[in-house]
Amino acid sequence: MKKVIKYLLVFGLSLCNLYGCSSKSLLDKDNPVTLTMWHVYGEQVNSPMNQLVAEFNETEGKEKGIIINVTKVTNASKIGQELEASLAKEPGADPMPDLYTGHIHNARQVGLENSVVWDDVFTKKEINNFVDEFLDAGILEDKLVDLPLSKSTIVFFMNGTQFKKFSNDTQVTLNDFETWDQVFKVAEKYYEWSNGKPLCCFDYVLNSVESYAIALGSKHMFNENGWYNTLEN
Repeated sequence: MKKVIKYLLVFGLSLCNLYGCSSKSLLDKDNPVTLTMWHVYGEQVNSPMNQLVAEFNETEGKEKGIIINVTKVTNASKIGQELEASLAKEPGADPMPDLYTGHIHNARQVGLENSVVWDDVFTKKEINNFVDEFLDAGILEDKLVDLPLSKSTIVFFMNGTQFKKFSNDTQVTLNDFETWDQVFKVAEKYYEWSNGKPLCCFDYVLNSVESYAIALGSKHMFNENGWYNTLEN
């Protein structure tokens, strides 16, 4: 993730002005460029994104002449509304940031003309380091505009000691966790076996619900406005 963050911060949305329009960088470490940034990684007391930004400013940014100024820490459900307000120049709205974290529907709001096309930034070799399905989710008009900065697969942590006891008594094995349907069936068995204790705890329930829907074959989960598509069968 650090490597991706570094690329993101170096290139930003001022890519053409800083790099893309000249064979020589226009950056000057003695006259640094300041880029504003909004992000959604603020749930922790000390945001890991702010730590990465501070590290960048003291190292790569200092060397190249780039300062990242985090001007808003929000959440995934609000950032779209705030981007819309900025684009419309509503009274009291903050100016559009140079950098923001969001989803593909946020990129649609901002528009292709206001977004970095990452296909032009990374080499094919670098692009191949990403998971294809993660990249597919960030395509707008055949252009990669939503970079999978922190996308991940679901990670399932298991208490081996407790599971061994459970497995010995019920014959449940790790092969019984291959699908969400199987996980929920095992959770029911565990609930009965443990006299009412839960098998697992979801970190982000909504993400898990979406993953389950995709696993069941959902291909059009969101409508064109970024809301859940309730008409999909």
